[in-house]
Amino acid sequence: MKSLSNAAENYHFQGSLFDEVSHYHDAGRRGFFAICQRPDGSELRQKSYRLDLLPKVLSRVNPKIDTYMSQCEFTHPNRCKVNLARIPLCFVDLDYYAAGSYMHHRAAQMAGAILQHCEDNGIPEPSVIMHSGRGCYLKWFFTSPIPRAALPRWDALQGEFVRRFSDFGADIHAKDASRILRVENTVNMKSGEVCRVLWPTQASPVHYDFEMLCREVLPVDRDLIRNPPKPKVQLTLHQGGNKPGLRPLSAIRLNWDRLADLRTLVALRGPVPVGQRDEFLFLAACFASWVVAPATLRLEVDSLAREFVPSLPFSQVRGYTSSAIRRAELASQGQSIIYNGQVRDPRYYFTNAALIDLLKITRDEERVLKTIISKGEAKERDAERKRQYRAAHGATDRDTYLEGAEQRRIEAILRRAKGESVATIAEALGVTRMTVHRYLADSR
Repeated sequence: MKSLSNAAENYHFQGSLFDEVSHYHDAGRRGFFAICQRPDGSELRQKSYRLDLLPKVLSRVNPKIDTYMSQCEFTHPNRCKVNLARIPLCFVDLDYYAAGSYMHHRAAQMAGAILQHCEDNGIPEPSVIMHSGRGCYLKWFFTSPIPRAALPRWDALQGEFVRRFSDFGADIHAKDASRILRVENTVNMKSGEVCRVLWPTQASPVHYDFEMLCREVLPVDRDLIRNPPKPKVQLTLHQGGNKPGLRPLSAIRLNWDRLADLRTLVALRGPVPVGQRDEFLFLAACFASWVVAPATLRLEVDSLAREFVPSLPFSQVRGYTSSAIRRAELASQGQSIIYNGQVRDPRYYFTNAALIDLLKITRDEERVLKTIISKGEAKERDAERKRQYRAAHGATDRDTYLEGAEQRRIEAILRRAKGESVATIAEALGVTRMTVHRYLADSR
């Protein structure tokens, strides 16, 4: 390990004038953040803190050792993705020192090259560019954090940012929601350099609306994003855009929403009963396997187990979830299975009907779930959405329409009895002549 530079040895933590952390973490919110340190150059040591302790924790950070912070916020004192609370930014970690074209650039030069790349390629410029001590961090702060339900779309945005900066050595393994990055004003013990903001130097950083950022960066509209491989098409109620109706879900979106529904059931019912522990934990592992990397899947499943069945020994948790985890590992290795004559991803697939039966979901429970719903419930929601859509666009409901049609029919009959022509009646009622003929035929 390199010795610290003179600048780093003499560096005293005073709190940043820029205060980069304050642009994505808020001590006024509920939840947790994590600090990771490597005090003696060995393994990272992690500790989680409540967000309200953020100023106190940062004031006590030793700036002369490697110090990292979680970029997202969590509902529990760990960095498990299943315990994600909210996401306040996007980020890219650039190892430009390993990229052929930029390996000899100084940090200040890199900031200029990055901004020029953004301008040339229509990429929204980062809110900040930071020197990590060896590479660079690019961060796009949100005007307000997005909820964990938006994780699949955020993942897509992260992936696109990494792709757009691949020539700069963007780290494809440093883009997940549980990622930690170095804390501003602390030392990178490998290089002896201080992690600091390169840009902007004076002005306040720009903050982006998440939806606007997606429209600017993602290559397709949100309803067309797909994450192959995907299971048999699952329809769900369309939640945004200009057109009502049902839409297909990607595998990641579907399983993330199903995991949320599973947690909703636990919240509604209370602790999972002994006779259903295996089903709940197995399904939790199956759903998480589509969202969480296999390397951390066991830890994520353990966290879910503590939430669902706190008293269950981890040996039993392993027994209930091992097959789901094994299939996730096979998928990560690029392996496939043959099912009904088709080549498929080895991870488990379920129909909503099977899940409703397995979990014994009632009609009342369906009404508060998002994705695990019957066809009947889906049709009811679709019909209600269409009704609201028509009402919002000035259309009348069916009863009102039929009442008006009956009134027009009666008036057409009365006008015809007075000797008016079909053309005159049609013009007076604002309908076609064919409609008037139908009104008159119905009166016979």
